[in-house]
Parts: sequence; C-alpha cells; structure tokens
Amino acid sequence: MNLPIHVSATDYAPAVGAAILGAVSAGEYETIPAAVEAMRQPFLKTYKPVPEHVSIYSKLFVLYKELHDEMGYKKAHRMKELKSISKANA
Repeated sequence: MNLPIHVSATDYAPAVGAAILGAVSAGEYETIPAAVEAMRQPFLKTYKPVPEHVSIYSKLFVLYKELHDEMGYKKAHRMKELKSISKANA
C-alpha cells in the first residue's frame, strides 16, 4: 500500500471505530473524516514504508491476489478438501 500504518494507543480501537460510524449515522458529524478528526485516539506507534521494500511487496501482493482468487474462488473446493483432511487427521 506504500502508506504509513498507525497503531492506536487504545485497546478498544474497534469500539472507537464503531462509535465514529455511529456518530455519523446519528448526524452528530456530517462526514466520517470529520468524526475521525474529532474522536480519534492517540497513536502508539507509526510504521513508515521502507522505500527499498515497496517494489518487492508490490510484486508479492500481485501474486497474493492471484493466489487468493485462484484458491478462494475458482478452486474453493480444494481448500475445503484440505480442511476436511486436516480435521480427519487431527
């Protein structure tokens, strides 16, 4: 994605996200960005992209998406077979 990743300092990030969406739905804020600006929690840490790794990860992500589509959609039955074998031998 080549974007910074911000790690929230709160242990309740999903709840804060739900509260943000709820506040927009209730009309407290007109837009999600406005609600985020008002309600966001401090960041614990920010990870920035390493430029020399971006091209490698971009290539890997293309392959990942292809594998996901192949195994997740086109040949989903193969994953079900693997799961059943795994359960049978657990």
